[in-house]
Formats: sequence, C-alpha cells, structure tokens
Amino acid sequence: MAFFPSWALTGGREKVLGRAKDRTVRKEMLKDIETGRPKWPHRGKNDWSLNIMRQLGWDAVTVMAVHSEKNKCLEGRNFADLGSERGKHPFDVMCDLLIEEDGRVLVFESMSEPDDYFTEKYTFPALEDPRTMVTTDTILMGIGRPSYLFYGCYPKFINRYVFDKKLIDLPSAVARCTSLPAASFGIKNRGLVREGYFADLLVMDPENFKTEAVFRDPERHPEGLDMVIINGRVVLSDGELHPGMTPGRVLRRNDQPVPGE
Repeated sequence: MAFFPSWALTGGREKVLGRAKDRTVRKEMLKDIETGRPKWPHRGKNDWSLNIMRQLGWDAVTVMAVHSEKNKCLEGRNFADLGSERGKHPFDVMCDLLIEEDGRVLVFESMSEPDDYFTEKYTFPALEDPRTMVTTDTILMGIGRPSYLFYGCYPKFINRYVFDKKLIDLPSAVARCTSLPAASFGIKNRGLVREGYFADLLVMDPENFKTEAVFRDPERHPEGLDMVIINGRVVLSDGELHPGMTPGRVLRRNDQPVPGE
C-alpha cells in the first residue's frame, strides 16, 4: 500500500483496502500512478515523490511474504510477471492480493535485479574506504521468503571483496565487521579477541568462507564456517546448530553488561 497515491492512504487500512476494492477508485489510483510527476514539496493530487511504480516499473516489486497458504506460491514473484500470467494489469494483481491478504503483504523493490553487477560496481569505492563498516538490517521473521543477506552478507563480503575482487585485505575486512563498529558505536568489551572481552568468535576457513545465496534462491547456508561462539557459548560447530542455544543479548551504549556477569 506504500506505493499507492498519497490521497488513497488516508483513514487507516480498512479505508485504503475499501478504495482498492472499488473499481472506479482503483482506476483513478492507477491513472495517478501512471501520469504523476514527482515534485518536492508535493502539494497536488498526483505529484507525490515516492511514486515507485512510475519511477521503477511494475517488475521492480517482488512479493516477499504473505500470510495465507493460498498465496504462498506468489512469494519471490514480481507483479509484472503475475499480471502477464493472469491477463491482468499488475496494479490489479497488487490490489487483489492486498485484499485477499487483508493488507498484510511484504514486498521488496529494486531498480534492477538485486544481484546485478552493474549496480554492485557502485559500491566498490565505499567498500575500499577504511571508514566503511559492514552490516545488514535483515531480520529473519519466520514467514515468507527471507532476504538472501540473512544467509550471505558476511560470507559474500569476505569471499567476494577480499579474495575475488581484492578490494581490501582480510584483517581490514574482519575489522570492518567487528572492532570498527564496536569502537564507532561505543560498544565496550567487544569486537576484539582480548582477555576480559566477551567471547564472540567465528572460526572459519577464510578462503573458503563463501555463499551461494542469491535473491531468487536465498536459503543457502555458507561454506567454510566451522564454529560460532556467542558470549562464550558454542552455538554452531561442524556445520550444525546447537538446539536451544540463545546466548545473544541486546547491546545498548549506556547499559552494557560486565564480562562475567
């Protein structure tokens, strides 16, 4: 629903879905999407700046998660392809899906295929900058299709940019994921292998630490990972997770535990 014209989003979810059900209003929404020209600040009816469909196209949005079993088969599909298969406009497919799922549809939008090399090249200067830290905001929700970054962020960073592209050396790459963010965000007693620090350790075979996870096939566990230790407790060894091990904790700048507590 975030891709609807701004005027169609007033009044809460039920009213928004009601507009999607109304064929006349739906046509009006589609017209504003297809003819609107973004302006800032936007004052008019169809000049909102987040008109993603006009800017990127209907094939830029992929269904990532739905709640009903009926529509699970749509996860990982984009609306342009679904529209072509069903003989409908992609916007009609989008509205129909939102109605069936009571508005609970998670999508991913991108101006190109997420694994596109041309787009990836734009990240190279940032990756070479010694101030750049590496992380992912991906959350495993337990529903839908997970992001491939959940499985492959760090293995890809190490394998591709250290050993394949040779943009940075291994010690620097490790620091970008550990000591640099710990120092930058004031996280005490973490990020280094040092006496008195919390034992957050990853044992890997660096040259073989890699992933085959990609956007269209995300659920691939990394290779070359031997052991993971969180707060001194082994949670993975020999490629197997230890059931029931949840030693992680929330880290706050001004409320951090002391080693041994």
